[in-house]
Amino acid sequence: MGTRLLSMEGQPERADAYYRWLYALCGATQAPGSPLIHQHLWKLPMDNRWKEPFWHASMGGFIRSSGSKPCACGMCETPDILHHFKHCPVAAAVYGQLSGESIHAEKVPFLVWTGTPPQHVPKNIWLFICVSAVYAIDRGRRYMYKLKYHTEGPVPQTDTIVSKGKTIAVQTFWNLLHLHAKKMPQGKPEHATLPIIAWNTNTNSWFPKPPPGVQLVGSIH
Repeated sequence: MGTRLLSMEGQPERADAYYRWLYALCGATQAPGSPLIHQHLWKLPMDNRWKEPFWHASMGGFIRSSGSKPCACGMCETPDILHHFKHCPVAAAVYGQLSGESIHAEKVPFLVWTGTPPQHVPKNIWLFICVSAVYAIDRGRRYMYKLKYHTEGPVPQTDTIVSKGKTIAVQTFWNLLHLHAKKMPQGKPEHATLPIIAWNTNTNSWFPKPPPGVQLVGSIH
C-alpha cells in the first residue's frame, strides 16, 4: 500500500478509503473509533501477515488478487473484495462462527470491520477476533482458487471446492485464536462465560470455544 498511507499525511486518504469500503460492505457511513481501528490493529501482538488481509481490503486494495477469474465458489463471474468478504460462502461460514444468541448474524460484518465489540466482550480481545476472521476468509478463498485453477488432474466439483474452502477458513479462524490466546491481555472473572473465546479462571488464560469437529492445533501452515 506504500508508506504514505501509514504516515500522518496519509490519514485523510486512509479514512476516505475506509469509509467507502464500510459503506459498500454494510451501508454504514461511520463507526465509533474508525478508521483508528487500523492503528489499534497494527499494535496487536500478532505477526503482520495475519493483519494484511484486513488492512488491504479495508483500504480498497486486495492482496493476492485473483485477477479476472470467476470466484471458485461458482457464484460470481467478476468477483471483487465485496464478494470475497461478504457474499462468498467462505465469508458466510466464518461470520457464522461469530453469530449467536448475543450477536445477530446480520450485524457481524459491521462489528468485524469496525472493530466494534459485542456487549461484554473486551475491545482488545475483539480485535484479535476481527483479524483472525478476515485472515481466515482470505485463506479459505485462496484455497478454493488453488483447487479450482491450480489442481493437477481432474478439477473437483464446485460443491467440493466450496466445502473444503469453508472448512479451511473455519479451522484457520479458530486456530488463529488458539495460537494467540497467550498473547491476549488478562481477562476478568465475568469473562468466563463469553461466547467465541472465554477466560479460564483456573488457568488464568483465554481459551477458544469452537464448535464440535474443529481441531485446535496451535499452528497454521
